[in-house]
Amino acid sequence: MKTWKDETHEHTQEGGETFSVRRNFQREEEERNHAILRKQVQDFKDTMKLVSITIVTIFFFIFILSAIMTR
Repeated sequence: MKTWKDETHEHTQEGGETFSVRRNFQREEEERNHAILRKQVQDFKDTMKLVSITIVTIFFFIFILSAIMTR
């Protein structure tokens, strides 16, 4: 992974050019981090859906079994 210093030392010919390279590098890094975070959030949502479905299913079966056993 490149750091800010690595990126700016490679392109220090002109002040404006160095600044634009730093900005582009920062934007790319933020977009990558944002994409990773979106994927993690989506994975968490999917996991919570599965957990909630599992809990509801277990309670449903417990309710059915208790209704059968009390007869």
